[in-house]
Amino acid sequence: MMKKLFLLFLLFMPLISMAQKIIELEPYGGVYRISCTVNGAKMKMIFDTGASSVTISKSMASYLFDNDYLSEEDILGVGQTSVANGQIVDHVVINLKDIEIDGLHLSNIKATVIDGQDAPLLLGQTALKELGTYTIEGNKLILNDYQEGLTDAEIDKINEDISSFMKSGSYQSAISKLMIFYNSTGLSPYGYTLLCQCYYAINDYNKCADYALEGLKKSEISKTDKSSLLIYAATSLEAIGNYQKSIECRENNIQLIGDDYELKMYDYYGMGNCYRSLNNMALAQSNYRKGIECRRRFKNINPQDILQGKIRDKELASGFYFLARTHSNIYDSEMGLALTFGAMLGDNDCIKMCNSYDFDYRKVANQLYKMMKEQGGSPNIFNEDI
Repeated sequence: MMKKLFLLFLLFMPLISMAQKIIELEPYGGVYRISCTVNGAKMKMIFDTGASSVTISKSMASYLFDNDYLSEEDILGVGQTSVANGQIVDHVVINLKDIEIDGLHLSNIKATVIDGQDAPLLLGQTALKELGTYTIEGNKLILNDYQEGLTDAEIDKINEDISSFMKSGSYQSAISKLMIFYNSTGLSPYGYTLLCQCYYAINDYNKCADYALEGLKKSEISKTDKSSLLIYAATSLEAIGNYQKSIECRENNIQLIGDDYELKMYDYYGMGNCYRSLNNMALAQSNYRKGIECRRRFKNINPQDILQGKIRDKELASGFYFLARTHSNIYDSEMGLALTFGAMLGDNDCIKMCNSYDFDYRKVANQLYKMMKEQGGSPNIFNEDI
């Protein structure tokens, strides 16, 4: 993975010429509002070219502070404002670390907090000047120099920063650098995988899923990058409860990777988890068995060696534990088999389940070993068609 980071420079080499970006504004009582996200909080602000700065109400500032969108370090001090009647009033000046508008990120924007609970939210010049030149046609904001090409030196420096931040685990900082590419030259498919890796690492599964699905729409994408994005999409969608879409991504990845049994195991386990969450135990069990068989083939494991305690394999043991959890009766033959094999692989969860049911897995393992030695073959738990 880290080796790929140093290839990032090559992946982002193609630059694009200056282009326009069009953002739709929302008519609102004779003015226009624009949707934006301030430090992660979604809101709508009035697009006001006449306002000298971004302005928010006291109630909005309190909301942002109370919900950790603002911190004490973001309070810069006090200033003065001339109101409509000519009176000079004091106000609080704050720093907004990130204003996101339709994928564009404006960093460290000064804003004024007006001492009025119902004061309008204004997107003024402290933010608008960061957009470059723009025109307004009806309800359309047209950014004229959006996606300005970066120089080779700028690209090189940004790539060095991304590599450094990724190595140190500073994922939020890496995201800010990756978004420079996103908003200028555009991300390559591998760039999307890095962005997804960062969002997944900070547990922002919604954004991880969104960018993974967006990256999958790229016209030129390698098998490796497509598989990575499908996995990030699937795992993130599962985390946010979109089980059907997660299953669809994993099915697509299984078709893509062919006979790569190591990777297919994770997809089958993942689909098993989704079906279990959907309370479809039959399909959950089928997918867990497929994952178990993939792992067995990948490691070329003989079931008899498991029963003799010769094998320790965490991933295979996890599959048996997952499978056992889909059953509720220890006397169900498959649950007993799953717990026996999982416990003989040394899985503590399986051993605990056996103990809770007073189930003598070692005795069962010995009986199974003798039967397989005499009759040949393997239990059906290993024979799922993949």
